[in-house]
Amino acid sequence: MTVLNDRYVFALCTSRIYNPEILESVKAFMKEAKKRGFAVLVFNSGLDRAGSRNDASCFSVCDLIPFRIVDMVFVMAETIQNQIVSESIVQRAREHHIPVMSYDGRMDGVPSVYSYSNLAFDDLLEHILTVHQCRKVNLMSGIRGNYGSECMTNSYREALRRHGIPYEENRVGYGDYWEDPAAEVCERFLLHDTPDAIVCINDSMAIAVCAVLNRHGLRVPEDVIVTGSDGIVKERFHTPRLTTCVKDYKRLTTVTFDTAELMLDGEEVDLNIDVKPILRISESCGCYMTEQRDPNEAIRLLSRKLDIAVNQESEEHWILGSMLERKQLTVIDYLDVISAHIPEDSYLCLRDCISAEISSNSLRQFADPSELMSTVMHRRKEKQFAMIPRAQLIPDLDKILASGRTVFINVIHMMNEVYGYYAYYGFAIEDECFKLPKFIHTAGNVIGSNLANSRLQAMNERLVAARIRDSLTGMYNLHGALKTLAERLRGEHPAHSHLVLIVIGLNRLRQINSIFGRNEGDQALLSLASAITDSVDSDVVSARIGGDEFLIAFFTTPQQGDTAEALISVLQKRLVSYNQVSGKSYSLEISVGQVCAPIESGISVDSMLNEAITLKDAQRLGQPDSADAKPAMSDAEIAQMERILNENLLTYHFQPIVSAKNGQIYAYEALMRTSGGFRISPLTLLSYATDTGRLYEIEWLTYNNVLKTVYENQKAFEGKRIFINSIPGHFLSESDFAKLKEAYGSLLPQFVVEFTEQAETEGEELREIQERCISNQMDIAVDDYGTGYSNVTNLLKYSPNYVKIDRSLITNIQEEPKKQHFVTNIIEFAHANGFMALAEGVETAEELRAVIRFGVDLIQGNFTSLPNAAPLDAIPDRISALISKFSVSAAKQIMQKTYMPASDEQVVHLRKLELEHYTDMFVAQEEMEIIGSFGEASGLHIRIRDDSDCRLVLRNVHFNTPQQAPAIILGKNSRVSLEFQGDNRMDVGGILVPESSKLHITGKGNLSIRADDIKAFAIGNDPDFACGEIMIDLAGCLNIISNGNQCIGIGAGIGRGQRISITGTKVFIQMSGKDGVGIGTLDGTSDISLSGCEADFDLRMATSVAIGAHEGKPHILCNTACINVEGSGTSISCIGSETGGADITLRDSTIIAKMLGQRISVIGSGDSTPRIGLRQCMLDLRIEGTQALDIGSFKQDAELTIVDTDFNIAIQSANAVHLGADPSHCIHTGGKDQVVINE
Repeated sequence: MTVLNDRYVFALCTSRIYNPEILESVKAFMKEAKKRGFAVLVFNSGLDRAGSRNDASCFSVCDLIPFRIVDMVFVMAETIQNQIVSESIVQRAREHHIPVMSYDGRMDGVPSVYSYSNLAFDDLLEHILTVHQCRKVNLMSGIRGNYGSECMTNSYREALRRHGIPYEENRVGYGDYWEDPAAEVCERFLLHDTPDAIVCINDSMAIAVCAVLNRHGLRVPEDVIVTGSDGIVKERFHTPRLTTCVKDYKRLTTVTFDTAELMLDGEEVDLNIDVKPILRISESCGCYMTEQRDPNEAIRLLSRKLDIAVNQESEEHWILGSMLERKQLTVIDYLDVISAHIPEDSYLCLRDCISAEISSNSLRQFADPSELMSTVMHRRKEKQFAMIPRAQLIPDLDKILASGRTVFINVIHMMNEVYGYYAYYGFAIEDECFKLPKFIHTAGNVIGSNLANSRLQAMNERLVAARIRDSLTGMYNLHGALKTLAERLRGEHPAHSHLVLIVIGLNRLRQINSIFGRNEGDQALLSLASAITDSVDSDVVSARIGGDEFLIAFFTTPQQGDTAEALISVLQKRLVSYNQVSGKSYSLEISVGQVCAPIESGISVDSMLNEAITLKDAQRLGQPDSADAKPAMSDAEIAQMERILNENLLTYHFQPIVSAKNGQIYAYEALMRTSGGFRISPLTLLSYATDTGRLYEIEWLTYNNVLKTVYENQKAFEGKRIFINSIPGHFLSESDFAKLKEAYGSLLPQFVVEFTEQAETEGEELREIQERCISNQMDIAVDDYGTGYSNVTNLLKYSPNYVKIDRSLITNIQEEPKKQHFVTNIIEFAHANGFMALAEGVETAEELRAVIRFGVDLIQGNFTSLPNAAPLDAIPDRISALISKFSVSAAKQIMQKTYMPASDEQVVHLRKLELEHYTDMFVAQEEMEIIGSFGEASGLHIRIRDDSDCRLVLRNVHFNTPQQAPAIILGKNSRVSLEFQGDNRMDVGGILVPESSKLHITGKGNLSIRADDIKAFAIGNDPDFACGEIMIDLAGCLNIISNGNQCIGIGAGIGRGQRISITGTKVFIQMSGKDGVGIGTLDGTSDISLSGCEADFDLRMATSVAIGAHEGKPHILCNTACINVEGSGTSISCIGSETGGADITLRDSTIIAKMLGQRISVIGSGDSTPRIGLRQCMLDLRIEGTQALDIGSFKQDAELTIVDTDFNIAIQSANAVHLGADPSHCIHTGGKDQVVINE
């Protein structure tokens, strides 16, 4: 516990605190907390209604809970009205090992203290029927079919029956809990007759009924009795006061805090604690007035609220006007203006990163607790600014809480952007809560509107720049150059000034693109652009005016000499230097055309430009052909190339492609290298093959060599994809491909054919390669996307499975907003169309963090791993840990997104949901198949509807949820069959089975579950709860690994007689930690049956039981089972319980145990007279400990029946017990006994 200055700190999570009833409940909570000396933080979401598009931003206030100082979390789930949000609060608290309660409302799986009006509804009906002798009693119920409404309707029918009054259907109406529908129902009542009484199940409907009766001239209660049922604040100002049920807040909060103190002391408490409301008899039934009221009080309060509303409206206009007066707004500007209207006992805290440059996605929810917040408060009419880490919440928080004040936290947002929060810790709580919605709305809209305007302005500026700038080089484009020259020509110039235009062309760009790829062509253009800009002064206009053409333009005079020739000379020298050091297989060479004309002659820039281009083209035509222009190869070099191709001296290195979620290797890319002692670069070899027409040979050798390597190392490549580069325009012929298929056909589904976007790959050739890939279950990847002539049309035309984002876009992406925007668009487009996005060329940790944050699926680059001749089993641990860390951080920024399958949807593919960023799937169908890929992890949680009877087929699914939570959660009162096919994994959590539900696990596949947590379970329920019935008859293997303080393999913490049955399944359970049970429960009674199965246990725990319970009396039946237990620890039990007895029957079963510890028990219980029967079994036991028992109890009071059972037992112990039984209740006949003690 983190007690603050001898005070417990409680966090209360609620919503809509401006609602009078909710505020009254919160105030009662605060009052009792103050009385007991507890500190309180209230986190209010401010959401008007559940299911709005602002849910995520509103509820991000719960991300602010400072778990470092909080000792307990209370959730007002019924005010939050969002089950997923409430459950996420509970989950996060449990992750920090902080207890949770539900206050003033019921929540499943959490100790709940609540007070529902239906608990006193019977008393109210009895009062009307007995005291007032009413016979014609009408009921105004809530929503038809609603559980609460129908419960009250049933209570009404039962009350009538007890008093001998017949039930009449037309005396029951449904007013939907609201005034207008209730008024319509009341009108229908009066058309039938005038009842003696109208009983309403809430006060709002009762008030509406009184108004309708008044319009009809009927008096309450003289003519018709009217009652309510929930005691709302509004009723206090109604005439007449209603007879109703009101919450006993004093008792509600007393019980809540008594329960909380028990939980903090480590005591067990009931999950559901109901506090009966008070039946308040008043005027509307004709009994008596509840209390004297000042009739002017309601007017005074209403007037005050009206004044506040008018003042807030004026403040909003003032804030908007003040913002308009400021330019280039910063966080300090927002704080300065908005804080003018906050009281002294408050803080306004805004994210320090707020600016137009920050994307909307970066402002969703709160993720990083170290994020800086800028704050402001008033102190003696002066504004005091400060900067704090968000984890601190507000300055001087500890002192404020220690003073006994409650701090109210409210998030400031607009739509899905979160800007900060407002904290109030004063005493004018009612006024501040009334002001809150308007203030939050104003602050959020002011910031959001200004950001939106700034972003729009920046976008317009970028659009304007895009019209005059070249996107690749950042230089002027043709339009920008002509516009700039026109403006300068209109300016003043010295006498005899001339305009000089120099057009520069990059020679052989087309050949560079063809041989080395468009990415290399772009790099050549960028290198030339850089050389040009480095060679000219700032007043010179430089531009890229076409694909391979650049322009230099400037004004000169005769006195300045031949500036153009000097400039060209400087540029040529720079290019010579570049070619000498670049290491490229090609050189940058240019053609130049220049023209010069006096300004006075009325020159035409267009004409001059055309003339310069003509001169440039003429110079290019005068140069040697492109093939001859390449550096000549020596005879020795040509001989090397020929030998490499003729003798197939090509080998391949494999670079891992890893998951962006956890760093696990997903695939390898085969990269060409040369062998035989030659060190020839792939680009040089491809260039030679292009010149000599031998590219097809490289295509064939690549496929053949890589397939052969994979075939010879199938185990190393098992379960991994292999990306293989293919050369557009030189795809393998059908006959050659058929040869490869005949030799390596079974491997083809592992392969991904990778090629760059090329104009040559289209039409019939594209169709053929697509059909080839589809028919052989091969995937397609588009390489180097984002360079050259990349466009959406081409991408859709290729229909790839993977899009590889070019390294030029990834380099320094963390520093370049333009790249970030472009890459984000590529990823979102890929996901929207079902492609996986792969970032290649990741070279630094910063680039890694950025691409994971933007949502890539796969990562490739030297930072994760260099290419290797032999495929790596895994990348370095520190890199995979870094990826997991970045992935978790990115996942926290993702909003909850639930997939709701259509009613007729029978098959769901996890990959599609993953690409669309769904976090949950809600299943309501009776039957559904969920298909995954074993090598592709999904972060999805599957939730099954309450009261379901459904069958799910799971095929090759792999769940790896970003939070410690079950992968599959069964609804309450559900009967669910999970059929597993293929190989299936759950890496973070398993399957939750509520106590009221039944689970059947079947199928021919395998299932592996890992559950690591403080309190962990694989199949069943949490160590603090009971689970429902579990039946397993999986034909494959069930593998469970669990680590934690308390671990459960199959079962739950509490045993209430639930049945656990395993038939014909091979079970492996490996556990380590403090306390655990493999199959069964920690405490209580359960019915465990193992038949025709094998169960292997590896237990490394302080206290553990393989099959049974720690404390309790389990009923265990093993029939034709083989059980193998290896374990060590303080106290270990194989079959039975540590204390409490057991009822154990073993038939035709084999028990093998090798156990080492202080207190060892193989079959039986430490005490309580266990009953044990063994028939035709075989026991092979090796046990060593301070105390060791093979069969029976340490008290030697067991009831034993052993028939035809063979013993091979060796015990090493100072306190060894063999057959610990009451001699009068021990039957032992037949079988072979080989028992050795301390030998």
